[in-house]
Order: sequence, then C-alpha cells, then structure tokens
Amino acid sequence: MSNVNATMASARDAAVAIENAAGNLPDVVTRLNATLNQAQRTLADFDADSAFGRDTTAALREIRRAASALNDLARTIERNPNSLILGR
Repeated sequence: MSNVNATMASARDAAVAIENAAGNLPDVVTRLNATLNQAQRTLADFDADSAFGRDTTAALREIRRAASALNDLARTIERNPNSLILGR
C-alpha cells in the first residue's frame, strides 16, 4: 500500500510541476513570436528569390508552426494538467 501511496504522491507532484511549467509557455511563445516578427522584417531586406531567402523563410515558417504547437500544448495543459500523465 505504501508503494501505491508513493506512486500517487509522485504523480501529483509531477502534475503540479507540469502545470507550473505550462504557465511559462505563453510567455515563451509571445517572445518567440516577437523574435520571429523581427527576423521576418530583417529578412525583407534580402532577396526573397535567393536560396538564402527561400531557406530562411521556410525555417521561420517551421519555427512559427512549432510556436503555435507550444501554445496549443500550454492551453491543453491549463485546461487539464493531468492529461500528460493520464494520456487524455
């Protein structure tokens, strides 16, 4: 029985830690988006048809998708922090 109690306590502690970490994700996403916007303004000075311009634009697009996914994850964790532990 003590193993079950220890496991439950550990799961609770993990849920709290995840919830606390998720609280920082919106700020991280906001800063990331601001950095991406600045990078896109800087990139506007380069030839968009060059290999560098195309590759950089594609990389920024992928980073923006990742930021969006982080934002979605943060919202999911805020709504249901146990979902990461329980898989729902």
